[in-house]
This record gives sequence, structure tokens and C-alpha cells, in this order.
Amino acid sequence: MAAPQLDLVVWYADLGRPYLPLIQQCTASAKRAMPYIRTVLLTPTPSRELGACFDKMVELPGLPADQNTICIDRVKATVSWQSMTQNRTIYADPDIEFNREIPFDGSFDVGLLWRPRYPAQPINTGIVLAEPGHQDFWRHYGAIAVNLPKPLHSWWCDQLAYTVMLGTLHIAGDTVKAHDARVKLFDMHSHCTAREKVTSDNPWAWHDKGQRKWSAAA
Repeated sequence: MAAPQLDLVVWYADLGRPYLPLIQQCTASAKRAMPYIRTVLLTPTPSRELGACFDKMVELPGLPADQNTICIDRVKATVSWQSMTQNRTIYADPDIEFNREIPFDGSFDVGLLWRPRYPAQPINTGIVLAEPGHQDFWRHYGAIAVNLPKPLHSWWCDQLAYTVMLGTLHIAGDTVKAHDARVKLFDMHSHCTAREKVTSDNPWAWHDKGQRKWSAAA
């Protein structure tokens, strides 16, 4: 049986920040690293410029482009997409730059980035890997996120919900059973972090922050 199609899915709402060069870099680097990948944009703010960066653009008119809800809207978009897709999916921030192929080797149903230096919030959602299906897991994830305090809906709720669901007493490399999914925790600093912090010679991707982020795509 052939392996499922692989998608790169990016959630992005245009709030007036200069993200277009970063998005262009993200999708172009994904195609270089994984030429067979399909790039998909989920957005409440579609435009011709954004659409030109992706193989498929999905407008989400029911979600606002609002700083107060941007992270809970990302959760809703992710859970909705995961409920219907039959494809393997890499969910990524729009400021990720891919370096190499990310393997789906059958050892996990959900892959998350683990950062032990943040004991209260060790999961980072710069990249999330997902096999199709496993709806019990994704429904529970969404339910936790929408029930977190509203001030967190603007920031952090998308990754904090994973931590609430899985707990903090794990180490990178662990595989945790959560509902109907095997969740593998990948070391963030080996696989996807800022260039100056990466601890491996061949990470999946880089995730630059602050001034480095804007200069990287200049």
C-alpha cells in the first residue's frame, strides 16, 4: 500500500506584520527539502500574494483575524483540518525554514517538539507532525484549548493544551499513549530551533526568532 500524501499546512492570519517574505521562504524551503510535498494555507485573510506561495489556499471566513484569538483560531483550524484529511501532515509556523526531509517512520501518530528547559511549558508547536485519523486525540486537544482561560487564547493556548493533555514528566525521545494516538516527543534543539541554538548538524528545520527572523528572510 502506498504511503499517504504529505502536506505542509500553515495557519496564518494577516495582522499587518511583514510575514510574506518568511512565508515565501517557508514554502520554498519545504519544496527543496521535500519536492513531493503539497503546501496548504489555512487563513481567514486570503490574498493573491499569499495564495501564490501555496499549492492550495483554504479560506476560513468563520475565524476572525484578531490578535485576541489568533492561537485558539489556530487550534480550531488544526483540529478541523485533521478531522477530514487523509494525508500525513506537517503543521508549521509561517517562519519555519526547512533543511531536510522529515521522516514519518511509523513509530508515532503525533510528533511534538519537546524543550526541557521550559518545565511549565515544554512543548513547542513550531512543527507538529500528524498521521491521519486519531480523532479522539484531536477532539480532546481542542476541548482542552477552548477551555483554557481566555487571555491565553491570544498566545500559548495552542501549545499549552498539549502540555495539559500529556503532562510534563517526560524526556525527549519518549513516546506517550494519549487516547488513540502514540505521541512521540522530539528534542526541539536537535530538530527545529534557532540557528545559534541547534545541537545537531542536520536539523529538520530552523525557527529563528526576534531580529534574526526578519533578517533571515530579507
